[in-house]
Amino acid sequence: MCGEADKKELLLKIPDLEILEIFVTQIREWFRQMVCQDQPQIDSFCRAFRLGDAKAVEEQLEAYLKRTISIRDTGIVIETKYAKDGNLDAGCQAALEQIREKGYEEKLRAEGMKKILDFRIAFF
Repeated sequence: MCGEADKKELLLKIPDLEILEIFVTQIREWFRQMVCQDQPQIDSFCRAFRLGDAKAVEEQLEAYLKRTISIRDTGIVIETKYAKDGNLDAGCQAALEQIREKGYEEKLRAEGMKKILDFRIAFF
């Protein structure tokens, strides 16, 4: 599984269906508003996805999240990999290795980030 190497996984338990519906409704509404405000960027992201341009998908997703997620003391690292053989776990592991090799977390800590969230995404 992605993220097991450092055992920093977070699980969210929603106590009942009523609370789940509130979460889903609020997240959908927030996302709908964000998408409507930035339609050209979303169109470009979707086009890159359709074309299989993993680098463009990664760059655009990172740029979009930087604009839309406002967390002052939290750094976000997103690394995507294309799993040519369909092995998504290996793709996530390769993404984790790149995060470590390139020192992305250390750079964010140097910028004052107290908490680092790593997102490793493998596509096939």
